[in-house]
Amino acid sequence: MKIETTPATWMTSSRTNPYVGPRAFQPGEHLPNREREASELANLVIAERVVLLHSPSGAGKTSLIQSAVMGILAENSFRPLGPARVDKLPPPDLQVHNRYVYSLALYLLGQRSTDPQLFASCTLRQVLDRAMREADPPFGAQQEPVLLIDQFEEALTLDPTDWEQKTEFFEELGSELSNFAMGCDAPDQASEVRVPDDAPEHIRPHRLWLLLAMREDYMGGLEPYRKLLPGHLRARYRLDFLNHHEARLAIQGPAEDRGVRFSDAGAQALIERLAMTKVSSPDHPSEWQPTPYVEPVQLQVVCHRLWRDAKEASHGGFDTISIDHVKAADIDDALSRFYGDGVAEAARTTGVSEQTIRDWFENQLITTQGFRSQTVTRPAPGEEGGQLLRLLEDTHLIRADTRAQNTWYELEHDRLIRAVRKSNDVWRWAHLLPWQVTAHDWQRSGRPKALLAPVRELPRLAPGKDEDLTATEREFRAASVEEARRGRLMWAVRSAVRMLAVLCLVQTVAIVVLIILLV
Repeated sequence: MKIETTPATWMTSSRTNPYVGPRAFQPGEHLPNREREASELANLVIAERVVLLHSPSGAGKTSLIQSAVMGILAENSFRPLGPARVDKLPPPDLQVHNRYVYSLALYLLGQRSTDPQLFASCTLRQVLDRAMREADPPFGAQQEPVLLIDQFEEALTLDPTDWEQKTEFFEELGSELSNFAMGCDAPDQASEVRVPDDAPEHIRPHRLWLLLAMREDYMGGLEPYRKLLPGHLRARYRLDFLNHHEARLAIQGPAEDRGVRFSDAGAQALIERLAMTKVSSPDHPSEWQPTPYVEPVQLQVVCHRLWRDAKEASHGGFDTISIDHVKAADIDDALSRFYGDGVAEAARTTGVSEQTIRDWFENQLITTQGFRSQTVTRPAPGEEGGQLLRLLEDTHLIRADTRAQNTWYELEHDRLIRAVRKSNDVWRWAHLLPWQVTAHDWQRSGRPKALLAPVRELPRLAPGKDEDLTATEREFRAASVEEARRGRLMWAVRSAVRMLAVLCLVQTVAIVVLIILLV
């Protein structure tokens, strides 16, 4: 399709892509169509002081906090501290006061120090006090601190057995919420603080506000600790996915901000393609069914790709994204690139090979029939594997579910099944040998004998290099060798049978001839 361009459209469409893709919205960025939720949540925090924000995975909690709620709080004389998380582990040889407090210290103070030992003995009071004292610009007399802790389910899931550390952390958090006043040495001194009217602003006492954000799947795990916090976390706010109307605004609004029209027909067609989920039952085959909601992460990923494709197709100048652009868009391709980029970044960050990660996705999270599966197996052992799983969760590629002290992992969405397989196929043909590609086809197809390597190919299957092969490749090679051995054995048996048959025939002929001669 050819789109006519003018100098004006060339200038407007040359601006940056308004869709952020898979990452969270950052402070200062406009989060489309979440103004009501941001205002309601900020007002609830101001009124209740301790609030729990919960939502399904991928609904956009982090984006809401960073791009909208923090700004509203700042406009109302509140000073956000964070967002921080409790996911950072101390070095193995470092004794810390509390691992969760230590993690908060790294987020709130770590940018000003590279020495982790400085935070080892810090209490939560000391972390908050120092964060306020070192704030730039300094805290004002009328500003109140709001501690923001994102992905708070990590306090429950990273180590389900460290009940003492969890209890100690919640006790400290509850104590600071009840008694915090900057400059005190102990929580019970807060009520006794008396500051002269002419004291510098940076030593005036403050109360502490708190906003926790977590996936709603894990809210039940907070039950033993709720009583340790003021209000027992009764003040809660639920963030849901986008309904069709909200999704339309989130699709069209960012484009209009760049001077580009996203047509109504195109937006509707995109919503219809995104608002789908795969449903299966024992009595019916799986099929895609429409849903009333659109996941914000998927919307951003696909719209980001649509913008890029429209810009490239018009050589930079375009003023409309039409239904033709949407119809031509390959949603699976956009998700495939999203998956590939996420895996590549996780491999660079953790040092785990990209092939190992891709194999784990395909072999552990997808069945041979093409459905989502769950696994408790990590893609890599130790802390390396734990860090990798957290990165993949943050990227919204996988989600975790803790049951009976085990954490199960699965793909974030059914739509990722085809995206994973497509991306893996492209990557393998670009990076692996043909027999290695066949090995993965063999695994995916249920390990049929027809795909095993023939005898003439066996010398090429990387002999003596087990450490360089994946488990699937080693199993494929072993199965091929075993099948070749069986083939040789069967050939030997058939050869022996044929030889025996020939000998029997010769013997029979000899006997017949002898009988004839004797007669």
